[in-house]
Amino acid sequence: MDDLIRSEDNKSTDEEIKFEEKKNVSNDEVSSRKPAIVDIFKGLFGIAFGVIVIILVIAICTGKLDTLAYKLGLAGRPDSMKGVATDTESDREYTTVDSEEKATDLRGEVESTSHPNGKDEEDEKESSEEHTKKDSPDFIEQYRKTIDSYEAEHSSNGDNPSYNLIWFDNDDTPELVAGLDGYYVSMYAFDREKNIVHCVIEDWPYGAMGNSGYDYIPRANTIRNYNSDYAGMIRFTYFGRMNSSYEIEDSVVLEADYYLDKNSDGELSLEWDEYSDEAKRYADAMTNKEISPEKYKSMMKYGNFEAISGKYTANEMKEKLLRLSDDNEFIEKKGYEISIEDCTWEEAFDKCIRQGGHLACFESPEEWQNMQEILKIEGITNISLYIGGRRNRDSNNYRWINADGEPGEEIINSSKYKAFWLDGEPSFEGSGIEECYMNIIYQKKADSWYFNDIPNDVINVSDSFSGKIGYICEYDGHCL
Repeated sequence: MDDLIRSEDNKSTDEEIKFEEKKNVSNDEVSSRKPAIVDIFKGLFGIAFGVIVIILVIAICTGKLDTLAYKLGLAGRPDSMKGVATDTESDREYTTVDSEEKATDLRGEVESTSHPNGKDEEDEKESSEEHTKKDSPDFIEQYRKTIDSYEAEHSSNGDNPSYNLIWFDNDDTPELVAGLDGYYVSMYAFDREKNIVHCVIEDWPYGAMGNSGYDYIPRANTIRNYNSDYAGMIRFTYFGRMNSSYEIEDSVVLEADYYLDKNSDGELSLEWDEYSDEAKRYADAMTNKEISPEKYKSMMKYGNFEAISGKYTANEMKEKLLRLSDDNEFIEKKGYEISIEDCTWEEAFDKCIRQGGHLACFESPEEWQNMQEILKIEGITNISLYIGGRRNRDSNNYRWINADGEPGEEIINSSKYKAFWLDGEPSFEGSGIEECYMNIIYQKKADSWYFNDIPNDVINVSDSFSGKIGYICEYDGHCL
């Protein structure tokens, strides 16, 4: 037994010795492998470091170091990655943000195909569009982004807004119109000083409750709205202007009451009063004071009003914006505003200048015919209206006067304009009073308006003209 135990003990000792020897051999093998693994990691690190150095060199050489730092989270967004409009809820102004969004494809989906010079058609389109953006006025891209924002907000409700450009005021930038025809309308104006877009009108409703919609005189900074109450028995005419803060403010609000006050209480009662085809009372709604029919008419504004409404889809409008400089439809637009007010020719001239226009001139049969149609629509037949023609006292030649008060070269009382003048005019004087200025008057027999010459102060010559004097301001025209 002892031999057996010793034998087992010896066996165990031999196995322990062999295990230790084997362990030592394994440790030696591992030790011998460590330098090789370290060398491999050192090699990989060297390669990675070299790649990073190469990327940095390329970034520095191409001017993209700021972009690389931004993408690695080491710096803020660089200026080269800015330029897309966003909506600020507090004041509805659209400013610039990230420009990494893809431009909308205005031509629909285009299949990408190989291009001879190595670029595909999509690359060519984007390159061309970027070139257009660089060469376009500042407001074009801003309006395109405004359309995107408006479309995203309203199309989610199932609406299909339409868009248009109008010349609301007389600066060199048109206004953007957006809305759903017959329901609501918005208008945006571009602020060149701040390079932002202001929401001037935000989804103003119309088409119900007696509200017929909103219209404007091109370039005259005048908006008009007809509204009514009690099934048309009380009618309001509202006029407003856009102020320097890009807000619409009231300028005139008129009321006309179309009912017979049967119980003589001075108020409308649907139980007692009856509808009338003619207005029985006029009032200045801003002061709530009754006014005469003559005063009501003189406070009214007349001209070639056009509806503030959309005309194009979002994609059509964005495409037209890109080629705006070649689109005369949006560039050549005149506006005429007719005011009825007792004043002299010189005073009327100054009023038009202060409003950003000038006394109207008509240098072609087409322009004169257009004005005749406007006057017929407005029903102005008993008002003498000053226009922008004048002569010097030492000359019998009438000429159109520009915004600086300087006469043009063309002679108005020449054969070209013969059909425009009243028979026997210009007379250069009347009842011994010198006449050096021009107006237009209506001749009932011919159902037409004609040029005429008059003194500067007509009412001073005959007070019977009081309440029957007015003038026509023109915007974006010229008299040279």
